[in-house]
Amino acid sequence: MSEFKHQRIEKCTGAEIIFFNHSLFLHEIDKEHEYRYEKRFYRNFYEKIGNQTLFGSPRVIQFFGSSLPAENFLQLLSTHTKTLQISDGTFTPDLEFNDIIKKAPNLEILTIYGDGSNITYDKGWIANSLEYKNGKNMKHVAVKPDISTELDIENLVKFVNAKCAKDVRIDIQYVVEYEELKEKKKERFDGICENVKEYYAEVRKNSNLQIGFHQSEVERRFSFDKRKANKKPKASTRVVTKRKRV
Repeated sequence: MSEFKHQRIEKCTGAEIIFFNHSLFLHEIDKEHEYRYEKRFYRNFYEKIGNQTLFGSPRVIQFFGSSLPAENFLQLLSTHTKTLQISDGTFTPDLEFNDIIKKAPNLEILTIYGDGSNITYDKGWIANSLEYKNGKNMKHVAVKPDISTELDIENLVKFVNAKCAKDVRIDIQYVVEYEELKEKKKERFDGICENVKEYYAEVRKNSNLQIGFHQSEVERRFSFDKRKANKKPKASTRVVTKRKRV
């Protein structure tokens, strides 16, 4: 199947086994449809996955304005998944960013937009992406971590060099819950950008890396092509002492 739609699931019988391997589009149902139809569709959807009458290794997944248990959503991801786009998708419980990379290590496009997507990022999310991502073909990454989440610039540099295509685009839009807090968080935001400037030149156009506040004009841009020549990711160091001869 080239596309998996609501109507197809509604026609499923208990004995039917369905496999789909190209595209899966889960979009919010038009508001003119009854809410009970939406509930029936999603209940039917993940029940079919759970009882193994519905299988999928889609290469492209769009998850817009929809809701699923996190466990069932992760079942849709695989090594075949190349594109994953999430916008205002909600999960129960919260979905961890690290689990996405683990389940879909061959992703080339990963974008997370919108207000409602409850995806969490720990301080090692970049290091874990470096560890689990396969190949050097990442083309676009868009993420929405909380402003309190650490930006590991040294591992970001390694990730860009080892896992990304030459023309990669990375968007980091920090989330601040209330508008009035943005000014208070601006100091931390500027500190993050100053750390990035130690490695990449700040530019006005032709940028690879954009860092800003979600739904705000606050944004700074950097170019991977204009890397600071004298700046390299720090290697782990060990102090070696010479033994004194007696």
